[in-house]
Amino acid sequence: MGMFDTIYIDDEIVNKLNESFKDDSLPVGVDWQTKDLDSCMRAYFLKKDNNTCKLFRLEEPDEKDPLCAPFWTEYTNEENEAHNSKEDKFLWLRRQKGDGIFSSDAYLPRNRRQRNMGELPHQIISVYNSFTEEDDSGYELKEKRTWIEFDLKFTDGVLVGVKRRWLNEKHETEKESEWLKV
Repeated sequence: MGMFDTIYIDDEIVNKLNESFKDDSLPVGVDWQTKDLDSCMRAYFLKKDNNTCKLFRLEEPDEKDPLCAPFWTEYTNEENEAHNSKEDKFLWLRRQKGDGIFSSDAYLPRNRRQRNMGELPHQIISVYNSFTEEDDSGYELKEKRTWIEFDLKFTDGVLVGVKRRWLNEKHETEKESEWLKV
């Protein structure tokens, strides 16, 4: 199976691509998976930078970082005592003063440090995700699963093209679009 990396794509870029794809638009606000980078569960963000689209690596939230500090909640002494009172054979799971948790907002791309990858990547990266359709009651129809895959072509770290693939149930390519210039 293996691990994958996550790529978040800025909504502005997705909306621009949807103008080109017209018939089959891409969903906005979802995260995409790839195995073409490090394959070690890192997060990346594709966004506009000086009128070009570039890939940025997202740093993990850190409670000492002023950007992430508002999303950090330290556990109270009562929470620590309640957690540590349980019979736990693993001592390293015991909570100490200063331990805490990040809210889910800390993991949004806009709330994390973004490191420009420079001239990397020099390659084509395939990103994909699957979506299930829902019936009127909100129940997911497993037989209506759709795989969306597209390639991002980078030259000197700048996104220069996008190619969309339509896949069938067996993950075989049914049709492909031409390379769209970004």
